[in-house]
Amino acid sequence: DITIYAQWVGIAYPITYNSNGGSATVPTNGSYTTGGLAYQIASAPGGMSKAGYSFAGWNTLSNGAGTNYAAGASYESATALTLYAKWSAVNYTVTYVNSGSGTGVLPTQGTQNVGQTFLVAAGTSLSNDGYSFTGWSEASNTYYAGESYTVATSNVVLTAIWTPLQY
Repeated sequence: DITIYAQWVGIAYPITYNSNGGSATVPTNGSYTTGGLAYQIASAPGGMSKAGYSFAGWNTLSNGAGTNYAAGASYESATALTLYAKWSAVNYTVTYVNSGSGTGVLPTQGTQNVGQTFLVAAGTSLSNDGYSFTGWSEASNTYYAGESYTVATSNVVLTAIWTPLQY
């Protein structure tokens, strides 16, 4: 008599990572085998980034509406898995500054996400003896109250521009 035993080999399922608009440096694709072995979800590698965003884990859909997986979490299932990097927009501060000796109430400081557009505020009763308030300066650009400003990838400082009165 011979006893024959079945030999079972776990099925290997692929796991694929997608930077989802971030830099091309993604974790190495891999696989996990069923049979009680859990696969650890990769952490974001140091080289993967997206300007104006921070890494917020992984998701099964590119639009973030699927199942979320925290970096480093364990996963066990009998299916292939594609994970997309999930990105959260970074909030940037918008600050209005009065240069010189002008008086009045500056617009309220706020925050905006990268790529968001806001309307430049006017302030209240801004004045400076011998000068007229012209608008706001940021880098080499001038912005006027009510004009649209789109946040790039840094904090925004808008400085009051005072133009000397001509007599």
